[in-house]
Amino acid sequence: MTIDEQHLVLSGYDKIADAYLERFGVSTVRQKWFDRLLGRLPASGGCVLDLGCGAGLPVARDLAAAGHTVVGVDGSRQQIVRARQNVPSASFLVAEMSKVAFRLGSFDAVGAFYSITHVPPARQGAMIASIADWLRPGGTFIASFGTGPAGEWTGDWLGTTMFFGHAGETETYQSLADAGLRVRHSVIEKQDNEEAAFMWVEAVKVSRPPPAMSAKYSRVMQQMAGSARELSDIAWVGQPLTPGSLRVYFDDQQWPLRIRRCQ
Repeated sequence: MTIDEQHLVLSGYDKIADAYLERFGVSTVRQKWFDRLLGRLPASGGCVLDLGCGAGLPVARDLAAAGHTVVGVDGSRQQIVRARQNVPSASFLVAEMSKVAFRLGSFDAVGAFYSITHVPPARQGAMIASIADWLRPGGTFIASFGTGPAGEWTGDWLGTTMFFGHAGETETYQSLADAGLRVRHSVIEKQDNEEAAFMWVEAVKVSRPPPAMSAKYSRVMQQMAGSARELSDIAWVGQPLTPGSLRVYFDDQQWPLRIRRCQ
């Protein structure tokens, strides 16, 4: 993120911290994906990173209420002031999310709700790779991404100047695969509280595949997204499948791709 882009996002949220919560504090779409995140955690005692936590409502608050350790990151100082007041049991850091660092395997899950779209497209792949590093094996990543062609937008939003960026669906799937994040479920959904749509992804951390594998895996995912607009339970060989899901096979040597449907 350039200095100008970073300044727009961070200073923008400082100005609209209260207005943002009032406008977008309730969302049935976000709640559905939060429930997916919560369902992947142990009954209590999990450690979760909330990237772009805002004022801590509702994600950090509800995770903490469920008995989990929560670390929230946001670049807006005004958002973090509110988060610390709203969720005193959680830990919050003022940091630009694409630059913050954590130890390898620190978290059982990472959530990024409406935040990665504020990272420039050229930086989103590295952001995804860092998230994979921070996750423990088998950990869950749930996030919203932009939709459609890659691009950037800067303009008036909620009374301030704001920056948004999207790397493109193909590039996003490729970055996930390269980072060793296997997509469990992905769908493009329209928001219930604004005229916008996001590509939602739930992924699990596995070992990073060889480059040839990840490229082919990503292409298959994109083909599925282009036709059905929804991906569900795409699995590696040897993992359980549900009816109607897609299995991807690779030979040990040359990694040729073969596909079949589970009936």
